[in-house]
Amino acid sequence: MSKKKENENNNKIQLHHGNPVTRREFLSSGLISSAGFLILPTIVGMVAREKMAMAADCVSSQSTSPLPPCMIFDFSGGMAIAQDTAAWGPGGAGDFLADSGYSQLGYPANLAANKAGQLDPSPVGGIAWHVTGGIGLGLKSAMTATSQSRTVGSLIAGTSGDDTSNGMHNFCHLAAKAGLVGSLVTIAGTDNSSSGGNSIPTEDNPATRPVRIGSPTDALNLVSYGRLQTVFANNKAKVGLVSKAIEAMSGEKLAKFSAQELPAQIKNIVECGYIKASELTSSQAGLDPRTDTDVTAIFNMNNGDESRAATLAFLLLNGFAGTAVFQRGGADYHDNTRTSGDQYNTTAGTLIGKVLELASRKGKRMFVYAFTDGSVRVDGTPAADGNAGGKYAWASDGGEYGSSFFLYHDPAGRKDMRTNQLGAFDKNAGGVLKSFAPFSVDAKSMGYAGFLNFLAAGGMHGNFAKYITGTNPFGATGLNPNIAFRV
Repeated sequence: MSKKKENENNNKIQLHHGNPVTRREFLSSGLISSAGFLILPTIVGMVAREKMAMAADCVSSQSTSPLPPCMIFDFSGGMAIAQDTAAWGPGGAGDFLADSGYSQLGYPANLAANKAGQLDPSPVGGIAWHVTGGIGLGLKSAMTATSQSRTVGSLIAGTSGDDTSNGMHNFCHLAAKAGLVGSLVTIAGTDNSSSGGNSIPTEDNPATRPVRIGSPTDALNLVSYGRLQTVFANNKAKVGLVSKAIEAMSGEKLAKFSAQELPAQIKNIVECGYIKASELTSSQAGLDPRTDTDVTAIFNMNNGDESRAATLAFLLLNGFAGTAVFQRGGADYHDNTRTSGDQYNTTAGTLIGKVLELASRKGKRMFVYAFTDGSVRVDGTPAADGNAGGKYAWASDGGEYGSSFFLYHDPAGRKDMRTNQLGAFDKNAGGVLKSFAPFSVDAKSMGYAGFLNFLAAGGMHGNFAKYITGTNPFGATGLNPNIAFRV
């Protein structure tokens, strides 16, 4: 037998394949065990959910939620986000930093945000974008006046570790816990990871592990997953059969099976005879973003990043997924220039803008949350490259200058905002004032702040403590000071 074939067989579900693992081993493998059922991502999680529904004598179904579709952008490497804005001081909007503060954010005195003409007079989302900032420029290049008029947003000032995949920024599982699910999949992500991106989740839940969607073709594969949910919902015997096979797997084989991508898992259970291939046959009509005229009018489907972003946005806006995670590397651009960083930020803003523009054309809501791991700093040397215009070169990592931000599009019109910046920056040193807000201290706290504001977009912020585990990070201040919307 070939090594490849041996590995394939080792990853398959087998009803009779050795000694079952103990409950302790199941728990240590990352499974959740209570009331006699197990939860793992994708196929295993689906079986577990159906067993829960059977135990409760109810019909498994998709939840409805007042929350908007949510797309999370994970820009890995340490992107300059705050540096593209006015980065207000503790006094809020209009409280400019000193020249010394803006110099640490990459601007000489004549280009600092506290000088006339250096801020966009009509910024997308109301965030105080610098006139040369790539994110704001990218957003405007992709969005019409109509979509801009329906979009609000806020910067979230906070520090995080540089160049790390351990930052707990990503609240995708919390969104699922709050009831945001799709008709075919709960969370879609561009990476085969627990968060769907480079980061790790703010709070994890193996039962809602993201399904990897890296291309329009992957979206078509969701038909089989959706059909499988229907088969399980209508056939208790099949749920029991697959469940017994899962419970009999060793920890090693269970981990290997769960690590497979969705098409491989589905192929596995068909080959082992638990499901007939004919039961999964269904039309793929309506699942291909390449056939949607709005998508093709906005996105270049021959560009890898645009095709991936378009596919995820398409799934969200059609209700096939609840949350989507888009990961893009390359933000570690402290190469002693400004060209690479400015170009990266412009591309990032353009991608986000196109997602919001698609939501506008579809007449749908969309919440976008963007973050990065760390940030960049300058050494006071003007960039000698291209069109830097005297701005300082990015010289090294600088997580103390970090930020995330969100944008929210609502076809009904702009939601009323209390502020367009949560947190504050040191007026002289330019870095984040960590003592100013509870979410400014680390990546996990920023993830909670992003989730809280996401809930507020749907009017569900009052349930924040219900959805998180452990201590409420906003218990001392109350929720409202950490929400940018007027609630």
